[in-house]
Amino acid sequence: MGKIYQQKDRLLAEKWARAFHPGELAEFQAPLYDTRGINPEDLKTFGIYFYERVMPRADILIIRPDEVLLVEIKTDPKLREVQNLLFYRDALTHDEIRRPQIAGKKIRMIFISGKTDVRLKARCSELGIEYQEYYI
Repeated sequence: MGKIYQQKDRLLAEKWARAFHPGELAEFQAPLYDTRGINPEDLKTFGIYFYERVMPRADILIIRPDEVLLVEIKTDPKLREVQNLLFYRDALTHDEIRRPQIAGKKIRMIFISGKTDVRLKARCSELGIEYQEYYI
């Protein structure tokens, strides 16, 4: 069951990016290279890409000249998933690879829901997250 939801989320992400941000480079399932929890000696030995599989992943990451779009997309969202964006924003601000690209830029968090849910919309508003509904 989880695999089907992942495929639906990916399809929704691709369609949303093509519809609302055509021509922009969108990274899907973008790993955020937050190395704060990694032993510095291990990091020197193995390199940052060795840890890519354990890094948090943003559904969509779009880096513009003036801002960064950090997007979480769920076809069947749960209320607790909204807070993932706060965790991703924190990880992105400590991203060792993208730090030069995102320095001084505003990070705009967007939660895309595949269904209408007023509780999600209210929670996003409380956390300063932009809420959008988009259907396949």
